[in-house]
Formats: sequence, structure tokens, C-alpha cells
Amino acid sequence: MTTNSTPQVKAFKFSPLLPGFNANPYQTYTRLRLEDPIHQDIYGNWMLTRYADVKKVLGDQRFITDKIIEQIQDKNRYIQHKQKDLNILAQTVRKWLLFFDPPEHTQLRRMVHKGFFLKTIEGMRPQIHKTVEQLINKVQASGQIEIIRDIASPLPAIVISQMLGLPPEQYDRLAYLAKDLFLVFEPLLSLEDYERLNQSAWEFREYLLQTISERVKNPQEDLISSFIAARVGYGNPLTQEIENDLLSTCIFLFSAGEETTAHLIGNGILALLRHPDEMERLKQQPQIIESAVEELLRYDSPLPKIFRVHD
Repeated sequence: MTTNSTPQVKAFKFSPLLPGFNANPYQTYTRLRLEDPIHQDIYGNWMLTRYADVKKVLGDQRFITDKIIEQIQDKNRYIQHKQKDLNILAQTVRKWLLFFDPPEHTQLRRMVHKGFFLKTIEGMRPQIHKTVEQLINKVQASGQIEIIRDIASPLPAIVISQMLGLPPEQYDRLAYLAKDLFLVFEPLLSLEDYERLNQSAWEFREYLLQTISERVKNPQEDLISSFIAARVGYGNPLTQEIENDLLSTCIFLFSAGEETTAHLIGNGILALLRHPDEMERLKQQPQIIESAVEELLRYDSPLPKIFRVHD
């Protein structure tokens, strides 16, 4: 006698917060898709790994952006005895595009879109090419290269600084602050980490305040001037709310753009080195570079997970 039955899969407990996961998540992703595509992790969070499920949740307005702001503010009660708070960090991150739902997200996105439209990115292509050549020339004589340190990390910091109209002598410091602030997405930060991020947010804001004040009086051909024009028009005073929008948006563009672009370059170069046939194909057919970048984004994304909270 025979019976038909579904094979029982041994359950496993997992969380993307576990140490070492980000170094090589793909075996785990494959197992999740095959064995448990709607998975509850060891902390009670639900993980979706199928395309259709993820797409459905991201398009469902009942699922809202992550509550990192509430987490930051909750830490205040642990440092009040030191006469400190994390309000600058919360004030900065609160206006990041990632943490907004419509209609607020729509308003900020419109400002950014208008700014980029006024300052056409295509017009920066020659300057970006020049920057890449300069970075390569700096290491060419040594005969070896550390791709993250020499290219992937400095390139986006320099380009974003140029787009915003910030002077080159500030690139390194602003890149450091941007990397620091991007750690706000890490779920297991200590109180000391939060205090340091708060200080980084304060320093970044103080520097940008000077630049924004100058651009209100004397607009330039840069994104900060374009953002001001898109929000209030040239020559008009800024309210505190609009000023905070501008500060947070510029910091977000710098932090998110620097970190994700650096990881894309690093992951992309590594993937091509591991697949020399694809590297050779790209060398022989440089016209496919755009589709190659899209595939590298898909193959080993610099942002492999995104969080949502059910309202």
C-alpha cells in the first residue's frame, strides 16, 4: 500500500540580524524561498523572499516605512541622566525619504526631482569620467589597487559633493560622517553608537547650514541651489521646517548615495572577477554596460533587504 504525502521539511530558525549573514546571504535566501518563503525569524519578524509576495507588500499602503525614528527617540530615556538627548539625529533622519509615506513622501520627492531636473545629471558625465581617471591614475604607478579604498569609496563621495556644490577639501570628512550616519539602519546599536551618530548629524548639519545660507543669497549651479529654488524660489527666506527638509535631504543623498554606490562598485567588480567570461564579454561589448549594471544590481544588490511595518 502506498500513500502520497508532501515531504516534511525540517524547520530552521534564522534572522538577518545574525552575525555573518550579510557576508553571504544567498544560500539562506535560496533555502527560504524553497522551504519557507513566508518565514518568521527568531525575533518574531516576518521575512518574504518570493518576488510576488515582496511586490505585493511594497504596494500595500497598510505596510508603512520602518519605525527607526521611534527607536531613536526611545533611547532618549536611557541617556537623560547624562543631560543628553538624540534629538538632532531623530530630527535629521525623520525627514529622510525612506521613512516617509504619502503625502509627505510625495512633497519631498517632488523637491528632489525638480532639483535633479534643473541640474541635469547627464551634464556631469565628463566630470565623473575625469574623477574616475584621476583616482585610477593615483594608484596606477603602484601596479596594484584596493578597489574599495581607492575607487569605490572615494568616487561617490567626490561626485555627490560636486553635485551639491561642496568644496573638495571637505570630501573626506563628509564621507566619514555619511558612513557613520548610514549605520542608523543597523538594528543592534549601543547607546554609545547612537550618541556618536547624534554628534555626526550635528556636525553635518552645522556645515551644511553655512552652505545653504550662502546659496540663498548667491545661488550656484549645484543641487543645493536647485533644491532651494524648487522649494521656495530664489531670494525668498527659508522657514525652519523648509531648512530642516533641505538639511535632511542633502544628508540623506550623501549618506545613501555614498554607501550604496560604493557597495555596488565593490560587489560588481567582485562578480566580474568571479565570472571572467562575463568580464571579457563586457570588454568586447562596452555598449551593453547599462544592462550589465542593471544585472549586477539584481545579482548582488547593495541593499539586499528592506523593512516594512504593518500599520
